[in-house]
Amino acid sequence: MPSSIRGGNYTFQVGSTGSAVLVAQTVLPALMLADTPSTLTIGGGTHAAWVPPFEFFARCFLPRLAQMHANIAVSLRSHGFYPSGGGEIEMQIMPGPTLTGLELLNRSGELRPKVTALVSRIPVTVGERECDVIRRWASQPLKVTPASSEQ
Repeated sequence: MPSSIRGGNYTFQVGSTGSAVLVAQTVLPALMLADTPSTLTIGGGTHAAWVPPFEFFARCFLPRLAQMHANIAVSLRSHGFYPSGGGEIEMQIMPGPTLTGLELLNRSGELRPKVTALVSRIPVTVGERECDVIRRWASQPLKVTPASSEQ
């Protein structure tokens, strides 16, 4: 028979650029229901292709869990990019008795677009140019092209 879920201090080293965020999302459900608080340190990639970057996790995913009464704090100790990885995140998880449901029917809060380019081992001017391109594109009116109705 399985034993109860135990909180504690846990460290995972994903290796190279394996996603630290995906590991966090995997173990969080259990640690949110553990018997004591947990500190979780995960080393690996924090920004890689095809996985949520750390900023999405911290600014979008965790606030939705907070709306469900989860109590999780996260910090980025270091960035980890392809191919070397080397990033690290740390989380403090306070377990709670139950999570509540969540309905997301309407957008709330003020819409404030923001662009940030993270660069590693390339000139900062490359990131500045990327931000400029997005800024120019975003200032243009939206253009909607209907799909062809021919079959």
